[in-house]
Parts: sequence; C-alpha cells; structure tokens
Amino acid sequence: MEELTTTLSLFELEIDFDAQDSLKESARWSKFIAIVYSILFGFWLLYVCLFAAFANTMLQYLPLQFRVFYQGKSFVIWLIIILITVAFGFYLCQILRFPNQISRAIKQNDQQALENGFVALKICCIISGITGIGFTLFKIISILKYSNLL
Repeated sequence: MEELTTTLSLFELEIDFDAQDSLKESARWSKFIAIVYSILFGFWLLYVCLFAAFANTMLQYLPLQFRVFYQGKSFVIWLIIILITVAFGFYLCQILRFPNQISRAIKQNDQQALENGFVALKICCIISGITGIGFTLFKIISILKYSNLL
C-alpha cells in the first residue's frame, strides 16, 4: 500500500497522441474565442464610456414616460453596468487562462497545469450557464409583463 501511494504522488501526465492533438486544437480554438471576446470587451468598455458621457443628453430625447421611468433608477442602472463589466472581465480572464494552462501542461508534461486549465474551463461553463439562465428568465418575465399576464 505504501508503494502505491508513492507511485500516485509521483504521477506524471500521460496523454495519448489523439487526446494531445484534441487538447491542442481546443486550446487554439479557445485562444481564438478569447481574442474575439477581448475585442467585444473593448467595444463594451467603449459603450460604457460613451454612455457615461452622454447619459443625460440621451435621456432628454426620450419620451416623457421613459424619462420618468429612468429618472430615479440611475444608481441601479450603473450598478447593473458595473456588475456586467466585472463578470465580463472575469469570464475573459478565465477564457484566456484555459488555453495557456493547457498548452503549458502539454509542453511541460505538467499535471497541475492541466487541472488548472480544466478548472478555468469549468468556471467559464458555470458563468455561461448562469448568464444564459439569467437572460432567459429576464426574457420570460418581460414577455409575461408586457402581455399583462404578470
């Protein structure tokens, strides 16, 4: 039993060539998605900056019913924008972390880097799932509200 414990603690990463190729390809695609996501994050930051600069001007051109709706809720709107930006940035960090950790694990035969890469991927999936469920619930509530069922 003592020998088995020693062998498991000295475990090296053993991946066959097909799995290694699949991991390399998924890391490349993930890096591409991370680049596209970085560009979208840049557009989001530009939008937030423009919104901050022109928020009062834009509200003046809205019809009166919308102006009254948004007038007292600016703190809530900014809080939502900040939360979306933080979540967007954290997701971007995790989606960039996955290909870097997987590539390092394959090149250096590092088990810990492989585990860290899959943890980053798991976090990305959790954030995507929560975001998808949240937007779906928001859409359902807005449909029910505007159809006078809620």
